[in-house]
Amino acid sequence: MKITILGTGTSQGIPVIGSDHPVCKSTDSRDKRLRVSAMIEHQGKRLVIDCGPRF
Repeated sequence: MKITILGTGTSQGIPVIGSDHPVCKSTDSRDKRLRVSAMIEHQGKRLVIDCGPRF
């Protein structure tokens, strides 16, 4: 079994539109995170959990 984390941001993703938080205004690509999701692979089958609209 293999588990892959596909996104580690918030439920809205990062950056949040209209936010004044420094991370949301950052130009560093590491501060741009997709919504939380994961993929489980087992015996040739894949299951994606909680994928967001960008999936």
